[in-house]
Amino acid sequence: MRETTILDTVSSEGLSERSTIRNYDFSVFEAIYHVVEDFSMHAGQIMLITRLLTGKTTVRASPSWNWDASSSKSSRVLRFSVRSC
Repeated sequence: MRETTILDTVSSEGLSERSTIRNYDFSVFEAIYHVVEDFSMHAGQIMLITRLLTGKTTVRASPSWNWDASSSKSSRVLRFSVRSC
């Protein structure tokens, strides 16, 4: 069974809707793009630091992003595990 993601709830028309996040005006698409870009940047930082600390050149990362939209305050949880090979 496929897990439902927050992106499954956004329609094509919904991507162009505007929203204010931390006093900045974004489209839903721009906000999603920003989250993906920010997540990948931090993943790279974690992997680089792991390489520097372990001396290993190969690092496997298993990131996951959980969004709980059922609560009145949506909570975001980032889980990131790194294993050096």
